[in-house]
Amino acid sequence: MSEPFSHICDRCGFPIEGDELRYIVKIQVYAAPSKIAISEEELSDTDSAIEETLERCKEKSAEEHMNDVYKEFEKDLCRRCQQDYIGNPIPEIER
Repeated sequence: MSEPFSHICDRCGFPIEGDELRYIVKIQVYAAPSKIAISEEELSDTDSAIEETLERCKEKSAEEHMNDVYKEFEKDLCRRCQQDYIGNPIPEIER
C-alpha cells in the first residue's frame, strides 16, 4: 500500500506518491557581469548622472530590481517530467 501523495509535480500537476521517486530542480538566473564603459564627460557630471539613475529606479519596486539581478527557483518533478526536462531544459520560443 502506497503512502498518500506528499508532493505534486510543478510541471504537470501529477501527484507524487510518498514512495515514488521525486526530482528537485534548482534554477538560478542572474545577471552576467559586464564591463561598464564610462567616458570622461560622464565622470565630469556625476551629480546629474546619479539623479537620472535614481529617477529611473523609482519606476520599479525593490523586488523588480532584485529580479533584474538574481532569482532562484526550486521545483518538484515527477519521473516523466524529469526526463522531459533533461531532454529539453530550455524549450525554444517563437519571437
